Amino acid sequence: MNKQLLFVLAVLSVVAIGAYVFTQRTQKSPTTHSWAGQAPIAPLVKPSFPQSVSRSQPSYRVDMPGQIFPQTVPSVVYTNPASSQSQAVRIAGVLGLGGQPVEIKGNRGVLYTWNENGQTLTLGGDPTELSYTFYQPSQTTMGTRAINADTTTTQFVGRVGISVPNLTLTKIKTTLYEPTPSGPRVTTNTQTATTLGAEFQYKIDGLLVYTRYPTTSAVSVQIDGEGVLERFNGLWYAGIQKTESVTPVIAYNEAVRKLLGGEGTLLAFNSDEPQATDIPEKISVQTSSIVRAELAYYYTPGTRLLAPVFVFYGRGTDSRTGRAVNTTTVVSALPEQVPTP
Repeated sequence: MNKQLLFVLAVLSVVAIGAYVFTQRTQKSPTTHSWAGQAPIAPLVKPSFPQSVSRSQPSYRVDMPGQIFPQTVPSVVYTNPASSQSQAVRIAGVLGLGGQPVEIKGNRGVLYTWNENGQTLTLGGDPTELSYTFYQPSQTTMGTRAINADTTTTQFVGRVGISVPNLTLTKIKTTLYEPTPSGPRVTTNTQTATTLGAEFQYKIDGLLVYTRYPTTSAVSVQIDGEGVLERFNGLWYAGIQKTESVTPVIAYNEAVRKLLGGEGTLLAFNSDEPQATDIPEKISVQTSSIVRAELAYYYTPGTRLLAPVFVFYGRGTDSRTGRAVNTTTVVSALPEQVPTP
C-alpha cells in the first residue's frame, strides 16, 4: 500500500513539474510579433552612422509618452546601377552635353563630369549623386510670378529620366535670394529676389530616406526669376525598391531609452533664423527637448538593405550665442535579434 502511494505521489510530481515548465515557456513566448507568420523577415543589417556634427553630444529631454509606431516596415533594398557611366552619358545627352566625361576617382567611387557652354554635370558615387548647374546671369525678379518649385523640379526629374517608382519628393522648405556685391543673400522681398531655392527629401512608403546627413539626403534646386532651373543637386536611388519581406522595429520607448542612454547620433544643427551662418561644429547645445519623432529609412553606402531608424527632432539653445537651435538625432530602430513569432 505504501508503495502504491509513493508511486501515485511520484506521478503527480512529474505532472506538476511538466505543467510548470510548460507554463513558463508559454509565458516567455513573445506574443507581440504575430506578423512574422504573414511575411518573411529580412536580415538585420544595422546602419552605420557618420560622425556627429558636434564634438559634444547634448543631453535629451523627452516628454512625448504614448507614441505609437508600427512593429514592422517593408524591407527596402538599393542596388547601385552597374553601368553608371552609360547612365551618365545618357543623361548628359538629354541635357545637350556631348563628348566623353572627365572621370574623377574618390572615396565615394567614380564621378563623371561635363562642363560645356555654361552647363556643368557631375554624376556618380554611392548612392548615385546628380549635380547639375546652368547659370545664365538674370536680373529678373520674382515679383508676382507664380514660380512653382515643385513643378519645375518634377519636370527636370522627368526630363532626364531619373524618376524612381515608389519614391516621392516631399518639399521641405523654399528660400528667396537677392543679389549683392558679395553674393546671394536670403530675403523675403519678392521685388528684389532673383532666385528661388527649394529643398526636397525622398520618401518611400511614406517614410523619409536618409543617407549620411540631412543636407546630403536632400534634393536642392535653384530657379531664376524666369522659372529656369539654375541648379539641381540630389541623390538618385535608381535601384531602390520594396521587397515582400518586412523588417522588425523596436518599440518607441526602447528607442527613447537608447537616445537617453547616449546611443543616438546627432546629424544636424540648424536655425530658424534665415541669416544664421554658424558653423555646426562650433555650436554648443547643453540640452535638446525632443518635440517630434518619426520612423525613417537610412541607407549606409556599400550595403543593400536600408535600415529603419527613429529620427528625433529637438530644440535647444546655443550656449555661445543664445540662439534657438534645432537638432536632428537618429537611433537605430532594429532589434538586437529577429523576434520569435
